[in-house]
Amino acid sequence: MINYNKFNIFIREHCLTFLFVVILSPIFVSLDLSQGLKFDEFFYGLDNPSYKYPSIPISVLIILVLSVWNLKGLLCNKRIQILSILVSIHIGLNLSFGITRAAIVGIGMMLIVTSYYNFLRIINDRNVYKNFYVALAFVIAVKLFFDLLMTIMSFSPYYLQFSNTLHNYFVNISIGEATKFFSTRFFISKNFVIYNYYDYFPFIYYLSATLSVQNLLRRRYLILSLIVLVFSNLAVIGSGSRLFMYSIYLIPFLYIFYQFTKLSLERYFYLFLFVSFAIILIVAFSEFQASDISLMSRYNHIHQYFENFSLVNLIFPFLNEHRIQSSGSLHNELLEIFSFFGFVIVYYLFLLKQIFCNTKIEFKFIAYLLIFVLIIGTLIQINISNPYVGIITGAIFAVISRGPTKIRHQL
Repeated sequence: MINYNKFNIFIREHCLTFLFVVILSPIFVSLDLSQGLKFDEFFYGLDNPSYKYPSIPISVLIILVLSVWNLKGLLCNKRIQILSILVSIHIGLNLSFGITRAAIVGIGMMLIVTSYYNFLRIINDRNVYKNFYVALAFVIAVKLFFDLLMTIMSFSPYYLQFSNTLHNYFVNISIGEATKFFSTRFFISKNFVIYNYYDYFPFIYYLSATLSVQNLLRRRYLILSLIVLVFSNLAVIGSGSRLFMYSIYLIPFLYIFYQFTKLSLERYFYLFLFVSFAIILIVAFSEFQASDISLMSRYNHIHQYFENFSLVNLIFPFLNEHRIQSSGSLHNELLEIFSFFGFVIVYYLFLLKQIFCNTKIEFKFIAYLLIFVLIIGTLIQINISNPYVGIITGAIFAVISRGPTKIRHQL
């Protein structure tokens, strides 16, 4: 007979861990609802994947539910009030000129802030860091297990014999894909396609490496941390994400720099922000060539935006000729936000500083590594305002935040 009291206690104790697993899981809901609920539409060609319809991570739905539950607290938060008003006004202005992408970017900007304050509200467990790390390790283990299983199937001489039975559940991957350290574009099965796999999903590998290094330095969860660190390094190579792959390689050097400088988190934040702004300005007003097509594309966006810049753009940056002609991303987060919202970016960066720097001393190194990859990463892709990465970022900074009770009262 089921003891419902013990069951309820179990659910309450593990509810937060379950929420962490959900927001970390790369499950994306397709916005094409014409044929019912789908977890993405995907055209898969030879090294040329493309998406029929945009998708949102399932974590967005979790944040919506948490926001409704915490609606009064969010509405009373002056920082969220100000940001919401400023973002809404600029979205309206952009839409009036037919620029719809501003709504996507604006909502993404709000998600990291709402995620942070929502999780601050429900965090009341001293073991919350352990719960988050276990949830992260679980998601990575599940991903690698099914990647390994699919890889073994592709190499097995008996694969063709069982393919008719298993094809409806697993996806057939090529030998070339299989050699990429068991890394596929799918989560658990072919029904769950990882949207923008190369750009954003590898963030959890960098995050797990960061937390694992912190655990090893503090001599806790040693075996688990060592295993997760090794698997994260292998998996991020297979993902092909240069930003997060190189950032993981840089962790030892960042640690040396951290030990040598011993700055406050605020100064690290301003340092990395200064570097990003400086590089943008240098690229904007200089001529150079790069052999890498991806880097040249990002260079051209910056260069062309400022090449057509006028005094009017200081107030209405979205009226820039290049911004109007570019319906998609500029692949530079600071420029992307400024091009839609102008000097609202100053207030937004102020909020980010408050989130990133309100960290317990014992987790300062984690915050430092995350600030580095998120701020420097703005130079080549959209991370902070990306729904998947932004929600996870808000959650982890809530986990390592100092004085959640004090901040919760401000809500």
